[in-house]
Amino acid sequence: MGTGAFNNLLMSVQGLIGILNNTSGVLMETVVNLKTRSHGEGPKAEEAARHLEEIQGDLDKMRTKIDALKEFFVQVKSKWSQPKDRVIGYAVWAPAISIATPPYSYTKDVCVVKLDEEKFTNFKGNVLDLGACRPICL
Repeated sequence: MGTGAFNNLLMSVQGLIGILNNTSGVLMETVVNLKTRSHGEGPKAEEAARHLEEIQGDLDKMRTKIDALKEFFVQVKSKWSQPKDRVIGYAVWAPAISIATPPYSYTKDVCVVKLDEEKFTNFKGNVLDLGACRPICL
């Protein structure tokens, strides 16, 4: 990951945290309003109490996501800040790109990468999907 992509990753995580914080603020206001309405009597109070449980659950999930993203941000920034720390391995075989490859005329762009095993403690299997294309299992 180059420096530009790394900085974009950090900015996107911060942006998502900001969006979730705004959303949790709205949910918190809704919780306060529903608590007030649920203290009365009658069907509207019962409905508010039911809705309160749902919104409180959503708020709790939102806070959990925010905490996880903050932890991820700190981990990425502390462990990946240096470009050398973002190297996951090296290409050991990469044939020329071929276009209009039979039978469906797709472009074929493949390589074999020797991974730095220390960076993949939870790695299982023989395929790594970087999300750029559909993985091919060998």
